[in-house]
Amino acid sequence: MSNPGTNTDLLRYVVRSLEEEEEFHLLRFESLQRTNIVAQQLELFELKLKLQNTQDISADDLKDLKDTLKDYGMSW
Repeated sequence: MSNPGTNTDLLRYVVRSLEEEEEFHLLRFESLQRTNIVAQQLELFELKLKLQNTQDISADDLKDLKDTLKDYGMSW
């Protein structure tokens, strides 16, 4: 890809790789996926501690919990 910042080049690469039956490796990003999952787990752990310690949850914390759980569920 000559310029990965443009969508045209991205689409050309995808078409070419499909035509050439280029092998696609999902596991090349395993370390990034693990990093993301662990970061989300730490965020959920912090929210859990906050809830346990205060026995209350603000609207912002509830939104953070909802968003983080949604992202966490989609990262698997």
